[in-house]
Amino acid sequence: EPHPASFSALLQTVQMNRFANVECHHAALSDKTGTLRISNLGRKDDNNHIVEQTFGGIDTPALTLADFIARENFTRIDFLKIDVEGHELAVLKGLGKHAGKVACMHIEVLPQTLARFGSNVSDITGWLKEAGFALFRFAGDADNLVAINKSANVDKTCPDLEPL
Repeated sequence: EPHPASFSALLQTVQMNRFANVECHHAALSDKTGTLRISNLGRKDDNNHIVEQTFGGIDTPALTLADFIARENFTRIDFLKIDVEGHELAVLKGLGKHAGKVACMHIEVLPQTLARFGSNVSDITGWLKEAGFALFRFAGDADNLVAINKSANVDKTCPDLEPL
């Protein structure tokens, strides 16, 4: 979780519920490691997003999924959800050579938020297809993609899942 207030709330939730199998990390995911600036929208913290370095906000540490996977020594990821208010393509690019370790992804693909970073739905679907994923949507949901690694042993027979 990149925003300090949201990260604090996440830590409190984990502690209050005594979740022993949850690790929290204060960082943004991107296509490069370093520092990014995140908006500070107060009560609308679920819509905070990466902003230009010159546009207010809060500095937050950033890392790539490839760096995180290597650091944590993950051999596989069963499910990855990406909802980063338009920064989705950068997160996918940061996965790099580790894409094959991911069995299934759920990715938000809102055209208006993707445009904020100069990408679009076709950029996301193209990257996923090139990385070896079959693409689906849930019936009636144009805002999200389900990407299933073609080499993963994942059941694709969900009645609400439509091939893209």
